[in-house]
Amino acid sequence: MSVGRVAASRPRTNVPDNSTPRPGERTLWRWSSSQVERVAPEALARADATTSQIAAVGIANQRETTVLRDRLTGVPIGRAIVWQDMRTGALVDELNRAPGAAVVTERSGLPIVTYFSAPRVRRLLDHTPGLRARAERGEVLFGTMESWLIWNLSGGVDGGVHVTERTFDWIRAGEDPAARP
Repeated sequence: MSVGRVAASRPRTNVPDNSTPRPGERTLWRWSSSQVERVAPEALARADATTSQIAAVGIANQRETTVLRDRLTGVPIGRAIVWQDMRTGALVDELNRAPGAAVVTERSGLPIVTYFSAPRVRRLLDHTPGLRARAERGEVLFGTMESWLIWNLSGGVDGGVHVTERTFDWIRAGEDPAARP
């Protein structure tokens, strides 16, 4: 088996419009896991490998699509908000007019725009009854799709790991990844 070789990939498949998580539903996870179940055996066969020989798995995802979930059950709280969603436009305009807005771009190198997940998290906190209080009590996890998929793939409610890919982490926090330990 070659180190770092792509063993299998599939052309982009559009997820049905109704597949973003809704409260109490696992539609997107069912779709995503079915894709893993479909591709993984082929990848292992092409690589002539077993699961115990796999050191890493790459996930292609919708990058800034935002999903909040219950910390204990993993059930999405509200529907995921895709990166193209423009409902945060007024909030972004407000943030850009605020004193000190230029500091965000100065420190992060990124503009305050609707693309990034922070305005969508704020929208969810502001428009979902009881969500802010739950988040303040530590009952809610935030992540983009890769975070949610990794949590599910690593065990979900039975020990799943809540992580994010490092370059996305600095974008969300406005930090320089080279400065992080």
